[in-house]
Amino acid sequence: MEIIYVAEAFANDGSTMSSVVKHLKRVMAGEYSRELGERIRAGKRRQAPQGFFVGGRLPYGVCSQLVDANGEALGADRLGQRKNLRDERSIFIWGPSEEITTIRTVFRWFVDDHLTLAGIARRLNAAGIKPRNAQTWAPSTVRFVLTNEMAIGFFVYGKSSSRLKGRRTYAAPEDWLRVRVFKPIVSRQIFDRARERLQKRWGRNIFLPDEMLAALACLLKQEGRLTTQLVKDSRITPSVAAYRNHFGSLEEAMRRIGYRRKIGAFAKGQQAMPSKAEMIELLKALYNRHGFLTVDLINRDRAVPSATAYAKWFGSMTAAYAAAGYNVDHRQAILNGKARKRATLTPPNGVG
Repeated sequence: MEIIYVAEAFANDGSTMSSVVKHLKRVMAGEYSRELGERIRAGKRRQAPQGFFVGGRLPYGVCSQLVDANGEALGADRLGQRKNLRDERSIFIWGPSEEITTIRTVFRWFVDDHLTLAGIARRLNAAGIKPRNAQTWAPSTVRFVLTNEMAIGFFVYGKSSSRLKGRRTYAAPEDWLRVRVFKPIVSRQIFDRARERLQKRWGRNIFLPDEMLAALACLLKQEGRLTTQLVKDSRITPSVAAYRNHFGSLEEAMRRIGYRRKIGAFAKGQQAMPSKAEMIELLKALYNRHGFLTVDLINRDRAVPSATAYAKWFGSMTAAYAAAGYNVDHRQAILNGKARKRATLTPPNGVG
């Protein structure tokens, strides 16, 4: 198939000169895009601290409105409105009155009536109230309303950023910019009570997906590496289960912040991954030291690879135990009430 460039002053005939000019034009176009992206980023960094809308989807209950250089409103506000002049800016304002009423009702149901997120979603759907960017309410949509600081009048900027075709990077929560943009929709007391109830329900601080990735990036910066056990022990990150629910797996969340673990990587301070035979000997030694084996015990001991490494190399932890010469007594483990935490291992004759 032949490509004809109608806006360029060269013929795409396959000649050496044509190929050189075509490549040069592509490089120039890429450089122009990079410079344009830098100007846009610089403009957003100047406007965000002043509380101006700098793009993206507006959350439920919030709209934008154009104002001139003197702060005077220009016409009626509407979703998707665009500015015409360079000195015009977009500011945040409250959305339609019915959306404001819905937000306050959601907080009242959650804080005062102690409804669950799913229960609130069912009530809203039964009442025929639709969210802005979806057809029906879901628990995650309700949680976003309860955790979005726009409800108390704050615009939060700088959670993440990405350059042209570059990897998205996430900032630590303490580095985010918070700007007061309008009067609160709900009081700070009610907002804090809702967040406190969410924390009690899930046991840790409640994060949105961007906040979860930012917390993971912060942990990576602190530790220099990431493991399942580090995430479990950290007080700045959600639980491993939360990452699985949001991103499918902890590895996928790590990938989104630019961190990759090799399959079967020995992430406990050693430079090289031991062989299967060495892993078996390390497992036997750990059993001899403690008299039992659990996933948590394996993950805590820095002398052996992680349980994830064993499962990936041997297919499962049960297979790893069998390779080490131990039989997992599931019946006894269930009787002990520890089926998911501790396996009773019975070494056959001659295995220590």
